[in-house]
Amino acid sequence: MLLDAFTAYGTQLFSPFSNYRVSFDSVNIVDPVYTVPLLIGLFITIYYQKKKQQWSNANAIGICVSTLYLLFTFVHKQTITADVEKELQTQQINYDAVKSIPVGVGNVNWYGVAKTDDTLYIGKYSRNDKMIFHSFPVNSHLLNGINADLAEQLKWFAQDFYVVAEDNGKVRLYNLQCDMQGVRTYGKYKAPTAFYFEVENKENGEFELSTGMHKKE
Repeated sequence: MLLDAFTAYGTQLFSPFSNYRVSFDSVNIVDPVYTVPLLIGLFITIYYQKKKQQWSNANAIGICVSTLYLLFTFVHKQTITADVEKELQTQQINYDAVKSIPVGVGNVNWYGVAKTDDTLYIGKYSRNDKMIFHSFPVNSHLLNGINADLAEQLKWFAQDFYVVAEDNGKVRLYNLQCDMQGVRTYGKYKAPTAFYFEVENKENGEFELSTGMHKKE
């Protein structure tokens, strides 16, 4: 559970007393740099422990290496967030809240996301170059047209870092809290990331919830 808390998705540590999702956002959902040392230590211990007792230490070493990496990502995130905030201030972009989200393997690539009540900014982090922020209207009013309980669940899942759009009468919600794949542009249509939830209202107050993903051109 603690490991899940370090990921962007997070976990409900206080359930069933609270549905608050604890997410430190310091490591990607799948990161072999964390997993591989654990597996190596485990396999060495399983296959060689009976022959040589000292090999049983391999499992402990694997756990220590992975834990140190996890702690590194937490400290690294603080540095990234401070850099993103500094870049936003340099570019005179006002914001109410900001997040830094890791993507890919090894804690190398990050995105910075900032938001106000009506605008969300997203930019790929670069230590050496100026960050380019793309702005998107939040369009939270579009959620008024769908099931109220569903709207609240989607906002909760995105931890209020989301963008809403409408396409052919369907409402799309882009979760910018944990789905960072870069801006997608198709002619005049620009999406803040690839993955989205899509809600289509049906008759008698029913709805259909589905997912979709923009492909790279």
